[in-house]
Amino acid sequence: MQITEDKKNRLVAAITVAAVVLIVIFIAVIIYQMVEMVVIKNRKQDIEDQITELEGKIAAGQDDLEYLQSEEYLKEYLLRNGYSWETK
Repeated sequence: MQITEDKKNRLVAAITVAAVVLIVIFIAVIIYQMVEMVVIKNRKQDIEDQITELEGKIAAGQDDLEYLQSEEYLKEYLLRNGYSWETK
């Protein structure tokens, strides 16, 4: 079976179009993945920032808790509410 020049040209054109479409799809997938990586990186950074902020709040809360449990706070509380601090 002989391939005529016209059929050969159509076959080459079809292969070229298929290759171009395939390359465009691959490029679109690569761009999508790069955008997704940037979004994930930004989300990770936001979460790390939130963790740092919450760790600071925990440390501050721990300091407040230690103060509220101290004898010094108890004395101030008693004096503020009209009681006296007496040790026997």
